[in-house]
Amino acid sequence: MHADRDYEKAIGRSFLIPTMYGILLIVLCLLIEPLLWGKVRARVIPDSSCELREEKLEPIAEVVENAIREGQIPGAVVLVGNEDRVLYRRAFGYRTLVPDKQIMTEDTIFDVASLTKVVATTTAVMQLVEKGKLKLEDPVASHWPAFKANGKKNITV
Repeated sequence: MHADRDYEKAIGRSFLIPTMYGILLIVLCLLIEPLLWGKVRARVIPDSSCELREEKLEPIAEVVENAIREGQIPGAVVLVGNEDRVLYRRAFGYRTLVPDKQIMTEDTIFDVASLTKVVATTTAVMQLVEKGKLKLEDPVASHWPAFKANGKKNITV
């Protein structure tokens, strides 16, 4: 276990992972929101007025900069593209804060291995919610009785 802690200190992982969660959250919100509210419509005929253009991506900077300013994330790298080209690429904030602040760069490499659990679990839970088999307001203990031990009985899904 000590080797893991030393590794985390060495690479500043404790700050890289929140950054990835922040990026993931922004991307998931942008992708999932239309699905949740039924705003997705199939488009049979391509409409050039709906094409993704660089100027439509300008609000991304404000969203990320606000998250940094509010202390939600230390930094982020945002990359948006399609099969033809990169439409938007920009680094924001810092890649690490401790022991020294290091500016985020567009070529920053993130350790996203731990995100698999979060993404897979969230997707599975939301599928159960969609099918009506689970409610986010349900106490976890109503589905897993042993969970209520140690004062956790009021924690919801």
